[in-house]
Amino acid sequence: MRLWENSLVEPFQTYDPLSTFGPVFTYLSQYPIGWLVFVVVGTLWALYSLVLLYHWFRYGVSPLAILVAMILYFGVSLSLLGTLLTATQAL
Repeated sequence: MRLWENSLVEPFQTYDPLSTFGPVFTYLSQYPIGWLVFVVVGTLWALYSLVLLYHWFRYGVSPLAILVAMILYFGVSLSLLGTLLTATQAL
């Protein structure tokens, strides 16, 4: 018996991304203001973080102090963004 003749092997199925992500798009279309706020806040945070990193590396004195500041800043910031994302999904 050949592998492609085996009844236990499923035939190839086409992948439809809309069936997988359809509920997500439906959810996003129901609450666009919450997601707009999340995207705006996330974009502003990313831009601010890039400027902050540039200044830390350009004018920083101690690499260890920069590392500690980065761990604290990104640890707190990402947890707050995660909380915002959770709150946005709970709308």
